[in-house]
Amino acid sequence: MRFLNLLIFIVLFCIMKIAYALDCSVTDVPDIIEKVRVNDIVIPETSPDGSIIWKSKNYHRHVVCENGIDEDVYFYPFPELKEDEIPNGMEFVLSYNGKLYPLNEIQKECANHTMRCLKTDIKVEKKKKSIGDVDVQLLIKKVGLISEPINDELPVYQLDGKLGLNKIHQNYRLVLTNLKKVATGTCEYAFNKIKNSHSIAINDDLLSKGITIDKIASLSVSCVPVSLLKNRIVDTNIYATDSVNGSLFGTNKEGLGYSLILDNNYLTPDNPVNLSVKLDENAKADISINQELKLSSPDKNWLYQKDTKTTSDNPKLKVKVSNFE
Repeated sequence: MRFLNLLIFIVLFCIMKIAYALDCSVTDVPDIIEKVRVNDIVIPETSPDGSIIWKSKNYHRHVVCENGIDEDVYFYPFPELKEDEIPNGMEFVLSYNGKLYPLNEIQKECANHTMRCLKTDIKVEKKKKSIGDVDVQLLIKKVGLISEPINDELPVYQLDGKLGLNKIHQNYRLVLTNLKKVATGTCEYAFNKIKNSHSIAINDDLLSKGITIDKIASLSVSCVPVSLLKNRIVDTNIYATDSVNGSLFGTNKEGLGYSLILDNNYLTPDNPVNLSVKLDENAKADISINQELKLSSPDKNWLYQKDTKTTSDNPKLKVKVSNFE
């Protein structure tokens, strides 16, 4: 008997839900499902969590709803989605009436407190068409490592009534697309060290302004995901972590120091370099490094020796990605 009563209740509830289902459409777009394309975005791994990585334009939508009862209209976040279908590393935020609402934090206040929903300003009168407006903007924040989503499209919200979700073809729904091209980019680096030793000419250039040795070392860059970063430009900050006194890296010769030259930028212990690097088809690049040797004073005994050779101390270099263009 108890089972029969429960079955009758469920059947009556379903009938009422169908009979009083809220239908909401918008007059601004031709389709009941509006799709908004997110730009291709690759975020450096070092970008702080909480950073806003994308903003939609402001959407002003004229909403028309009708039903058999009096009720309010609600935003339903992520309609018909499972938790594991929401992309990792991204937080989706709805800006409505001057307030920001992280969609995953909206309370379960609809469908007998089983579904998340946010009340709009639109109220539907019984058996009448009700017209209202919603002004919204969508934001995406980085909240961790962004892995490739399961789906390229994400239903962000649907407009519906208090009892729960209506059929998709009867109610306005906003969907974000191109999410498979939003990712966290990471790069690895290898500093191919300076050649052990080489002869230097003692001449006027060395004594006055210094001498340059070409292609004495190189820096290799490799980035992923390759599909999103190939042929793009990565903006980097290259710096030394050596605890060196002075403005030059050291050698085995007293008073002789050096700086590294990367694409006409001079890297020294106290002067980092901002460098834009063009990646190839495999999202890789090799940066040639030159060396400029300079004397701090011209009164060193080794300057008068024959066949003068110098050995450079290899610096400890670090590379930080600031942006992908």
